[in-house]
Amino acid sequence: MYKVGRGFRNRSKVGSMVRNMVMLARLGLKKSVTTEEPKDEWFDAFQVNPRALIFSKQRIVVSFSPKSACSHVVTWFFLKERLLAAANYYHPWPHNFRTKVYYDSAQFRRRRNALLANGQQDWTLIKVTRDPVKRLVAILRHAVRFPIADEIALQRGINIKRDGLSLREFGEVLKTVDLTRAARQVDTHLCSQIHPIWDMPFGRTITLNLDEVSLNDGLNDIERSLGLEVTNFSAHPKFDEIRESHYVNNDQDLDTEQNPEDVKFRRNQVERRFPKTVLQKLPYTSELAHHLYPDDFSQVVTNDTKGELFRTR
Repeated sequence: MYKVGRGFRNRSKVGSMVRNMVMLARLGLKKSVTTEEPKDEWFDAFQVNPRALIFSKQRIVVSFSPKSACSHVVTWFFLKERLLAAANYYHPWPHNFRTKVYYDSAQFRRRRNALLANGQQDWTLIKVTRDPVKRLVAILRHAVRFPIADEIALQRGINIKRDGLSLREFGEVLKTVDLTRAARQVDTHLCSQIHPIWDMPFGRTITLNLDEVSLNDGLNDIERSLGLEVTNFSAHPKFDEIRESHYVNNDQDLDTEQNPEDVKFRRNQVERRFPKTVLQKLPYTSELAHHLYPDDFSQVVTNDTKGELFRTR
């Protein structure tokens, strides 16, 4: 089995610990080294990060992108799969469990192989997306907070850690690299939302753009349509924890005569306050997003190929 996490001796409630261990066990934590990888044209697509999430009992695949409420979506998926307690026990950040436990599990590999072997016509793909312009601003903030673009910026003489980063500088850096996911040239946070599995012939594709439809309400509608138990998001504190720790809670104006696209943001200044609305409304931001992610705009619009959901939009 994998190591479940640190702090074992500090846990006071043994019963709770055991329940979480059972959760981990039911996932199948031994690496399935004996499972043959399928020789399928779509296998490589499934290896592109961030890899999709696959329901264990329903024929449903979830595709998400960094900076598109990905942590919220991953938490929702673990909740539906009754793995949220295990994920929380493993690490407070759900992506650690996703990348280090879930994708290495025998269960994930079995479900992926079944999907590839039997075709996708009886499967549903859920795509959680967002407005590429608003996502670009979120990516900028993330690149200021974390070193996801430091290396490629240094190649253009921009030291983000020392000097900060402006939107215009960020755009010039991103113009020099291939931002498609399959190219794997840069950190996945910087890439287009389009994932190679979107081209797979799924029987039904549901696209939920969180800038067009309330995310929780949209997920509830999807749950009803697919016969899943409807989630009461307010009953699960984890969603509030993610919102408080990761999202911009204090939007702000820019008190400067500089053009907003030329204002430099520093690593220790954007965790709690960031002028996201100002930057989102700039014509420059829209132009830059269309330049960097030209194909995203048509593929991230809220839609249901079955024609059942989102008909009032």
